Amino acid sequence: MTTIADIPIHPSSPLSLAEWADVVCRTYVSVSCELREGQPFEAWLKARTFGITMLSDVGSTPIHYCRGTNEVRTAPSDDVQVLLVRDGHAIVSQGNRRCRLDAGDMALYDATQPFDLEFPERYSAITLKASRNQLIERLPAATDMTATAVRGSTRLGSLAASMIRECALLPEQDTPHAMRVSASLLDVIAVAFESALSTVAPPPSRRHELLRHVQQTMREHLADPDFDIEEVCRRHGIAPRTLNRLFAEESTTAMRWLWQQRLEASRRALVEGRARNVTEAAYGAGFSDLSHFSRCFRQAFGVLPSTLQRHH
Repeated sequence: MTTIADIPIHPSSPLSLAEWADVVCRTYVSVSCELREGQPFEAWLKARTFGITMLSDVGSTPIHYCRGTNEVRTAPSDDVQVLLVRDGHAIVSQGNRRCRLDAGDMALYDATQPFDLEFPERYSAITLKASRNQLIERLPAATDMTATAVRGSTRLGSLAASMIRECALLPEQDTPHAMRVSASLLDVIAVAFESALSTVAPPPSRRHELLRHVQQTMREHLADPDFDIEEVCRRHGIAPRTLNRLFAEESTTAMRWLWQQRLEASRRALVEGRARNVTEAAYGAGFSDLSHFSRCFRQAFGVLPSTLQRHH
């Protein structure tokens, strides 16, 4: 990851907008810059590599950054960035989402897609840059979370913001300790964004579509005893709370629904003769404890599984 030295820019030694744009593009990602007409320009930047991330203190007078389709095509990047506002406010837009960030709030944006950053007034911020893959493996739903605010007023948002501020004070380093701390920082950031996602209920049509996909995934993995709710959430990039809310609308829970599907699959295998015996029916539906399977089966259907076994 490229490290940029401290680049203070003062009114006494002004930098042109083109020069500042070059600094920004070298430090972060290729963008175009636009100033408010008639306003004097001041900016400052201090960037350092810390473990698997790059952290920077940055600020300026009012400015607008735009990464359009041309920049995405001609200057590709696989980085994501998290913007934490210290002072002033920012407006982050990406895809069909747009959010306003006040002091203490943060949002992420993905350099593989166009985005806009607007700073209508003098601001200061901390920006964290990391590999897109590093964040995606921690937050599979990251692409659905761009331009979504994580408020500093929330507990997890405050924790993540505090860790970003503290890490930004540390000297540049790529030691094993820095690697571990920066990895932990990304973990906390991912949890903060995941928590924010779980509080945003999708519209009814989207919830129904998501539930349908989730249930299909669960049906496809009934025979895997290690396939659990955690894995469902990981595959669909949703929080456990979101998953439970989806199934609550069906008057059940995700785990109860999964068990019912497994029991029904084992019953059909026995009735239709596709399982040679009870053991095969149980294991084929993801059960690993035969005694437990028999008890659950009898509770669900009123008979022992052996009474439905077809003899070949």
